[in-house]
Amino acid sequence: MPLLIWVVGQWMLGPYADGGAFALLMDFFTGLKNGSLAYWAVVVGPYLFVLMFRLLWHVMRRAQ
Repeated sequence: MPLLIWVVGQWMLGPYADGGAFALLMDFFTGLKNGSLAYWAVVVGPYLFVLMFRLLWHVMRRAQ
């Protein structure tokens, strides 16, 4: 996910200020290690989205 964010950021905002994709990954893992909520949201967010979609799908199928 961080590399996808980097690609979209390159397209929309221009070059990453601290370097390339590897620099972004290093910053990302440092943010995870430090417990930053924003970095953890990037990690956990897609999983929670899929989990909520599956729960909604299950509830809708049970209602039929």
